[in-house]
Amino acid sequence: MTSAIVDKIKRIESARTSLRMARQESEMASKPLLSDLHLMPHLYNVFKSVRGGELDITARKEFIFIALYLYSPSRFFGGKMPKGLRRAIGEATGTSCANVISKSCSELYVLYSVYTDFRENVEKVISLICDDATFGASNLSARADLGQT
Repeated sequence: MTSAIVDKIKRIESARTSLRMARQESEMASKPLLSDLHLMPHLYNVFKSVRGGELDITARKEFIFIALYLYSPSRFFGGKMPKGLRRAIGEATGTSCANVISKSCSELYVLYSVYTDFRENVEKVISLICDDATFGASNLSARADLGQT
């Protein structure tokens, strides 16, 4: 009986340690890289210069993904957007309907996961933004890079 009690206590301790580590990892991974919404127009200009040509619905979704990844990564899994983010994305893209932005969130991670061209476009822009002096170290928070697990 004593062995069973000790084993149970060890399992509880192990589970709590795993849970604590998972919470810490979740907090670190969901920390936004950017918080200054005034950078959104420049972010969109960088996106347009990389994407080039006419910006279609797919391009708009790529930009929304990028903005969410940088400003509110937890949104991909049900978290809330910071106040003003939806409006800032809408103003940058010329999207007047905030619902378009909100409704896009549910499918964006799937698009990123499934479609190579979508993923490559997103990663290219995020890489440029992380290297762009305008965004700089003072604006970019430390967080795990895109694609790391």
